[in-house]
Amino acid sequence: MKDYDLNVDLMFKTMTKKFGAPLVPLVYLTTELTTMGFLRKLKENDWTEIAYNWEYAKGSWVIKRDSGSWWIIGTKANPRIFEVPEPTSITAVWTVNLIEHLCEMDEKTQLVP
Repeated sequence: MKDYDLNVDLMFKTMTKKFGAPLVPLVYLTTELTTMGFLRKLKENDWTEIAYNWEYAKGSWVIKRDSGSWWIIGTKANPRIFEVPEPTSITAVWTVNLIEHLCEMDEKTQLVP
């Protein structure tokens, strides 16, 4: 069985080979599904995937995974504006809107003399 096979056995086994410690696969799957919802919303808002589940760009804006479930938001002028936690499936749209708003505001402040 591959690490990413989704079948009934996966719900009851641990992935010690992949993670180095026994974890409940349900937690892993829930995290994966949440991430996929967030990534789908990014792509729907014209973000380009640079590295799957790691880095995305939209024009001069960029978001990169930091540590685990945090994302670094940046622009060309300011590579680290802010960090946001990975959203839940309920907050994915709101988080994408927040990311874009923070990037827009950073660009506007760069224009002010």
